[in-house]
Amino acid sequence: MSQFVVRTSNLSKKYGERYAVRNVDVEIRRGQIYGLIGQNGAGKTTFIRMLTGLISQTDGEIELFGKSGADLEKARGSIGSIVETPSLFPNMTAEENLETQRRLAGFDKNNADEMLELCGIADTGSKKVKNFSLGMRQRLALTLALLTEPEFVILDEPINGLDPKGIVENREMLKRLAAEKGITILISSHILSELSLLATNYGIIHNGRLIKQLPAKQLLSECRRYIKVITGDAPKTAEILKRQFAIKEVEILDDGEIRVYEQLDKTPRMVKELVDADVQVKSIGVTGQDLESYFMNITGGAM
Repeated sequence: MSQFVVRTSNLSKKYGERYAVRNVDVEIRRGQIYGLIGQNGAGKTTFIRMLTGLISQTDGEIELFGKSGADLEKARGSIGSIVETPSLFPNMTAEENLETQRRLAGFDKNNADEMLELCGIADTGSKKVKNFSLGMRQRLALTLALLTEPEFVILDEPINGLDPKGIVENREMLKRLAAEKGITILISSHILSELSLLATNYGIIHNGRLIKQLPAKQLLSECRRYIKVITGDAPKTAEILKRQFAIKEVEILDDGEIRVYEQLDKTPRMVKELVDADVQVKSIGVTGQDLESYFMNITGGAM
């Protein structure tokens, strides 16, 4: 069994003279919640449509579950997806939508009740989909994507239009699916603050090109905020801060810069303690980036 759910090599899609996606190499391992990030028009949906077979690539290769070439279409049978606007029957109930989709997919197992319960809409009864809230429709769309019990779920902008409560519920549901069902998830979004609470790995796409892939831990490390301290005596400064503020994580760089990753609100008190200890404080202040700033920097201010 391949450890990779998705691998692409030089994947490209060209419309006329314009590339919507160009030379994209993506790797998604089993069990990951992979956040594909980019502004509107960056190429996220085009990439997803190629993965799901809705459009064909101009160049490059796609591998799903270790399968490619003639076996690719069969491998796509293990994918559930919501791409752009979900296809729902408005005059049917949630259960009727699921039953119709089950028959169209040729899926023998009748698991509608289980899926509705899993996605939190088991109590909709005879209510027609046209009377659902946007959040309930999003949940139903996810239920449809899960109906055939896929190993891999692809969600294109799944929280667009949701209110704050719906966003939180959506996030917790996806975490539960990954943890309890072992489902690998690809989420495309431009809402960075929400993805940061969910994704285990990231791919950043800009102007059709994948410019970076990294795990969440690395991203958080690169974005991490800290107190930057420059004094006349770095070792003494570090010792004072550790002793007076019970700080465990102090980093001294080669140029003498000190970075303190704890108690960021204690900067004024730190200055006083250092001055009282006859340490010359040249500069001190909180620095680093939030996620939005990070992505703006690496995409040239496009987010």
